[in-house]
Amino acid sequence: MREPDVVEIEGIGPLRVCVRVAGKYTAGDGATLFDYEVRIHAYAGSSRVRINHNYTCRLEERTEPSAGSMRPVHPAPIAIRSMGIELPLRA
Repeated sequence: MREPDVVEIEGIGPLRVCVRVAGKYTAGDGATLFDYEVRIHAYAGSSRVRINHNYTCRLEERTEPSAGSMRPVHPAPIAIRSMGIELPLRA
């Protein structure tokens, strides 16, 4: 797994903090499959956090000639075998 490109505090105040983490999910050959952006919101006095995880597909569509016109050629589908998150929290 590669390191995130960005880890930054986006907003901080007396009652909450928002941390933004952004990077890329890549294939074995290094090609970018997805960009991701995660925002983690933590609140004062609460053991709960809110997590927003956004994905942007970066598999490019290309075109090739077909019977005098250009038709789209979609990339091969990809399968995500597993995805998870681990948050060790103190009681």
